[in-house]
Amino acid sequence: MAIKQATGFILIAVAAYFVRPLLPDVLRGPEVWWVIWACIAACGLFLVASAVRFKQPNAGVVTGVIALRLGGGTVPLAYRLANPPTGWVKFADADIATLQVDGPVVVKFTADWCANCQTIEQLVFGTQDQMDALGEQGVALVKADLTKRGAPGWPLLAELNPARAIPFTAVYLPGESSPRKLTGIYDAGELNENLGLNREEAK
Repeated sequence: MAIKQATGFILIAVAAYFVRPLLPDVLRGPEVWWVIWACIAACGLFLVASAVRFKQPNAGVVTGVIALRLGGGTVPLAYRLANPPTGWVKFADADIATLQVDGPVVVKFTADWCANCQTIEQLVFGTQDQMDALGEQGVALVKADLTKRGAPGWPLLAELNPARAIPFTAVYLPGESSPRKLTGIYDAGELNENLGLNREEAK
């Protein structure tokens, strides 16, 4: 029974993740990951409390280990998600044509409800070192957040990708009239290849 009750906290965490795109902008920032973490940690604490309450020593040890894994083990991930690296320019504030004159421009179309988009975010742009390495090569990074239906990036996405499917990333290189397109999940190597950067330059 205690396990079934404890999973309620996990369901709340899942609900918080899926309801995030529906929240006002001020409430759907990266800080929401701490709310999700708190629900997961509460699940572990509830299991420990239940074991103590019903005087089950062996179960208490097991649930204690689970609680540490759920709470402590997920702190680094929660911290990373709640403190994303800086370096992005908002699509609404970007003049792609002007930026393209000075160097490569990466326009990443994303949304809070797109799990594959979040995967790319962590794999390719997830650390400050990754962002800084691209910035040092003169790459301008533009994020088009399509979480809302009226987001300004939708018309450009429809123009570049009629299916309007994301993940989708457009790479604009100086002197090229059309952007190079990355669809689906890709890694840093594929991005660097399209940017014309080799791995040594990207480090």
